[in-house]
Amino acid sequence: MEVEIHPKKLSKRKSNYIDIEKALLLALVAQNVHVIENKKTDASFSRMKEKAWRQLGDEFNQQNSVGITRTWEQLKSCYENIKYQTKKQITLNKVSVLFN
Repeated sequence: MEVEIHPKKLSKRKSNYIDIEKALLLALVAQNVHVIENKKTDASFSRMKEKAWRQLGDEFNQQNSVGITRTWEQLKSCYENIKYQTKKQITLNKVSVLFN
């Protein structure tokens, strides 16, 4: 019995997001924030969130003037990173105000 091993296809790394792309992403998320930021996790709402992200990805790639196409998963990850960095900065600002 022979086992056939398929090597994983490695995708080429895309370039970093520039400020224009981040601004466009945040503007598109703002249009769908009621779905994307909803805390519900049931199956139907998860499908709605994925559909919203897929539509957001299509709109992003149509409106993106940089010419780099991004998948909806990449955009979602970028948005989550932006949220994390923002929350981190707010916390650091609060701590510095308390101790100064």
